[in-house]
Amino acid sequence: MRVNEVDLKRINAIDLSPIIFKLVESDDGPQWSVHKALTIEKAYRVFLYLHLAFPNDEIVPTREVDEFWHQHILDSEKYFLDCQHTFGHYLHHFPYLGSRGEKDRKDLQSKFARTNALSQKVFGQSLSSLSFDAMGSVCGSGCSGKCSDRSTHRRPSPGFDYRAQYA
Repeated sequence: MRVNEVDLKRINAIDLSPIIFKLVESDDGPQWSVHKALTIEKAYRVFLYLHLAFPNDEIVPTREVDEFWHQHILDSEKYFLDCQHTFGHYLHHFPYLGSRGEKDRKDLQSKFARTNALSQKVFGQSLSSLSFDAMGSVCGSGCSGKCSDRSTHRRPSPGFDYRAQYA
Protein backbone atom coordinates (compact mmCIF):
# COMPACT_ATOMS: atom_id res chain seq x y z
CA MET A 1 0.00 0.00 0.00
CA ARG A 2 1.28 3.45 -0.88
CA VAL A 3 1.27 6.38 1.51
CA ASN A 4 -1.30 9.02 0.60
CA GLU A 5 0.91 12.11 0.27
CA VAL A 6 -1.95 14.54 0.98
CA ASP A 7 -2.81 12.76 4.22
CA LEU A 8 0.86 12.55 5.17
CA LYS A 9 1.23 16.30 4.63
CA ARG A 10 -1.76 16.92 6.92
CA ILE A 11 -0.17 14.77 9.62
CA ASN A 12 3.24 16.37 9.20
CA ALA A 13 1.71 19.86 9.35
CA ILE A 14 0.72 19.36 12.99
CA ASP A 15 3.01 21.44 15.19
CA LEU A 16 4.03 19.09 17.98
CA SER A 17 6.83 21.26 19.36
CA PRO A 18 4.77 22.30 22.43
CA ILE A 19 4.20 18.63 23.24
CA ILE A 20 7.89 17.86 22.83
CA PHE A 21 8.69 20.80 25.10
CA LYS A 22 6.33 19.39 27.76
CA LEU A 23 7.80 15.88 27.48
CA VAL A 24 11.39 17.14 27.73
CA GLU A 25 11.39 20.36 29.73
CA SER A 26 8.46 20.41 32.10
CA ASP A 27 9.17 19.49 35.70
CA ASP A 28 5.74 17.82 35.85
CA GLY A 29 6.29 15.94 32.58
CA PRO A 30 8.19 12.68 32.10
CA GLN A 31 11.46 14.54 31.31
CA TRP A 32 12.35 12.45 28.29
CA SER A 33 15.57 13.10 26.44
CA VAL A 34 15.20 15.25 23.34
CA HIS A 35 16.21 12.28 21.21
CA LYS A 36 13.53 10.07 22.77
CA ALA A 37 10.85 12.74 22.31
CA LEU A 38 11.76 13.20 18.64
CA THR A 39 11.83 9.44 18.09
CA ILE A 40 8.40 8.98 19.63
CA GLU A 41 7.09 12.02 17.74
CA LYS A 42 7.80 10.12 14.51
CA ALA A 43 6.01 7.04 15.83
CA TYR A 44 3.08 9.24 16.96
CA ARG A 45 2.79 10.67 13.45
CA VAL A 46 2.65 7.11 12.07
CA PHE A 47 -0.06 6.33 14.65
CA LEU A 48 -2.06 9.39 13.55
CA TYR A 49 -1.59 8.53 9.88
CA LEU A 50 -2.90 5.01 10.49
CA HIS A 51 -6.01 6.52 12.11
CA LEU A 52 -6.54 8.64 9.03
CA ALA A 53 -5.81 5.89 6.51
CA PHE A 54 -7.77 3.14 8.29
CA PRO A 55 -10.75 4.86 9.95
CA ASN A 56 -12.61 1.57 10.48
CA ASP A 57 -9.74 -0.06 12.38
CA GLU A 58 -9.05 0.50 16.06
CA ILE A 59 -5.44 1.70 16.01
CA VAL A 60 -3.59 0.89 19.24
CA PRO A 61 -0.48 2.85 20.31
CA THR A 62 2.67 1.64 22.02
CA ARG A 63 3.04 2.83 25.63
CA GLU A 64 5.37 5.63 24.59
CA VAL A 65 3.12 6.75 21.75
CA ASP A 66 0.22 6.67 24.21
CA GLU A 67 2.19 8.94 26.58
CA PHE A 68 2.87 11.34 23.69
CA TRP A 69 -0.83 11.24 22.80
CA HIS A 70 -1.81 11.97 26.41
CA GLN A 71 0.42 15.05 26.43
CA HIS A 72 -1.15 16.20 23.15
CA ILE A 73 -4.67 15.69 24.54
CA LEU A 74 -3.79 17.69 27.68
CA ASP A 75 -3.33 20.74 25.46
CA SER A 76 -7.07 20.43 24.85
CA GLU A 77 -7.66 23.42 22.59
CA LYS A 78 -4.65 22.60 20.40
CA TYR A 79 -5.60 18.91 20.30
CA PHE A 80 -9.18 19.75 19.33
CA LEU A 81 -8.04 22.07 16.52
CA ASP A 82 -5.41 19.60 15.32
CA CYS A 83 -8.05 16.86 15.18
CA GLN A 84 -10.52 19.05 13.32
CA HIS A 85 -7.90 20.06 10.76
CA THR A 86 -6.47 16.57 10.33
CA PHE A 87 -9.45 14.22 10.71
CA GLY A 88 -12.46 16.50 10.44
CA HIS A 89 -13.58 15.30 13.88
CA TYR A 90 -12.28 14.79 17.40
CA LEU A 91 -10.11 11.67 17.74
CA HIS A 92 -11.24 10.15 21.02
CA HIS A 93 -9.01 8.20 23.36
CA PHE A 94 -10.42 5.12 25.10
CA PRO A 95 -7.98 4.27 27.93
CA TYR A 96 -9.66 1.10 29.18
CA LEU A 97 -9.02 -1.31 26.30
CA GLY A 98 -7.29 -4.36 27.72
CA SER A 99 -8.17 -3.69 31.34
CA ARG A 100 -11.66 -5.22 31.57
CA GLY A 101 -10.85 -8.90 31.82
CA GLU A 102 -9.11 -11.63 29.86
CA LYS A 103 -11.23 -11.34 26.70
CA ASP A 104 -10.58 -7.59 26.60
CA ARG A 105 -6.83 -8.13 27.10
CA LYS A 106 -6.80 -10.53 24.14
CA ASP A 107 -8.79 -8.02 22.09
CA LEU A 108 -6.15 -5.40 22.88
CA GLN A 109 -3.37 -7.76 21.78
CA SER A 110 -5.21 -8.57 18.56
CA LYS A 111 -5.82 -4.90 17.74
CA PHE A 112 -2.21 -4.04 18.56
CA ALA A 113 -1.01 -6.82 16.24
CA ARG A 114 -3.30 -5.40 13.52
CA THR A 115 -1.87 -1.91 14.12
CA ASN A 116 1.67 -3.24 13.75
CA ALA A 117 0.71 -5.09 10.57
CA LEU A 118 -0.84 -1.96 9.06
CA SER A 119 2.22 0.10 9.96
CA GLN A 120 4.47 -2.56 8.42
CA LYS A 121 2.33 -2.61 5.28
CA VAL A 122 2.32 1.17 4.84
CA PHE A 123 5.69 2.26 6.23
CA GLY A 124 7.78 -0.91 6.11
CA GLN A 125 8.12 -0.87 9.90
CA SER A 126 5.79 -1.90 12.68
CA LEU A 127 4.73 0.74 15.19
CA SER A 128 6.53 -1.34 17.84
CA SER A 129 9.81 -1.15 15.93
CA LEU A 130 9.51 2.64 15.93
CA SER A 131 9.33 2.61 19.72
CA PHE A 132 12.31 4.06 21.51
CA ASP A 133 12.63 1.14 23.94
CA ALA A 134 12.68 -1.32 21.05
CA MET A 135 15.64 0.54 19.58
CA GLY A 136 17.86 -0.06 22.61
CA SER A 137 20.52 2.42 23.54
CA VAL A 138 20.49 5.30 21.11
CA CYS A 139 21.89 8.34 22.89
CA GLY A 140 25.48 7.18 22.98
CA SER A 141 25.71 6.90 26.74
CA GLY A 142 23.89 3.60 27.11
CA CYS A 143 20.77 5.08 28.69
CA SER A 144 17.93 4.25 26.27
CA GLY A 145 16.50 7.69 27.00
CA LYS A 146 16.20 7.11 30.73
CA CYS A 147 19.45 8.76 31.71
CA SER A 148 20.38 9.49 35.27
CA ASP A 149 22.87 11.96 33.83
CA ARG A 150 20.41 14.29 32.12
CA SER A 151 23.08 16.86 31.27
CA THR A 152 23.55 15.42 27.79
CA HIS A 153 19.85 15.72 27.04
CA ARG A 154 18.26 18.66 28.83
CA ARG A 155 17.48 22.26 29.21
CA PRO A 156 17.80 24.20 26.02
CA SER A 157 15.93 27.46 26.39
CA PRO A 158 12.19 27.70 25.61
CA GLY A 159 11.62 28.20 21.90
CA PHE A 160 14.73 26.18 21.08
CA ASP A 161 14.44 24.49 17.66
CA TYR A 162 14.66 20.83 18.66
CA ARG A 163 14.57 19.51 15.12
CA ALA A 164 17.43 21.63 13.82
CA GLN A 165 19.67 20.69 16.73
CA TYR A 166 18.90 17.00 17.20
CA ALA A 167 17.18 15.65 14.10
